Amino acid sequence: GYGGGGAEEVYSSDYSGAVYTKNFIMPDRESANADKSKLSYENSLNMETLYVGRNYLLGGNLFKGCTALTFAKVCSDTSSEMFWNCKALTTCVISEDVQNIATWTFDACSALQTVIVLGNRVAELSNVNSFGGSGIKQSGGTGKIYVPFALLNDYKSATNWSSFASNILAIEDNLGVIGDYL
Repeated sequence: GYGGGGAEEVYSSDYSGAVYTKNFIMPDRESANADKSKLSYENSLNMETLYVGRNYLLGGNLFKGCTALTFAKVCSDTSSEMFWNCKALTTCVISEDVQNIATWTFDACSALQTVIVLGNRVAELSNVNSFGGSGIKQSGGTGKIYVPFALLNDYKSATNWSSFASNILAIEDNLGVIGDYL
């Protein structure tokens, strides 16, 4: 499950309450919206858990500075600086639907220690700066990126991912550590 029992669903026509919602859900859509989301939840102080459903075209800085956010599951391609400066964010699950992790997505997420990337193909990592200033930074980062065992070597050698090769581990070998997030 996605960390947070009792999550309140806030539907796409009414996101105004996100600023005050602890467990925020952007439900799956049947198809992608042609326009990027112009909504912003920047600096939402109460949001602790987040689920971004499938088929969203997300604008930049969407959850920038959400200081209470600790867990996110993302099922749509990320946007530039999507979680920038979310200093409490420790864990993010990237679903099999995500094809691209944008530049600066997790920049300045200093508490980020766990990223779980699901799926049967390597997701594109736009730039090594996607994890800049996070616990999974290129040099000295102690955070871990968990990927399917079948793709472990592909991730370790893929463009931009290879910079984090020593931080990339197989999901199947670490279920005791990350099992609650799957």
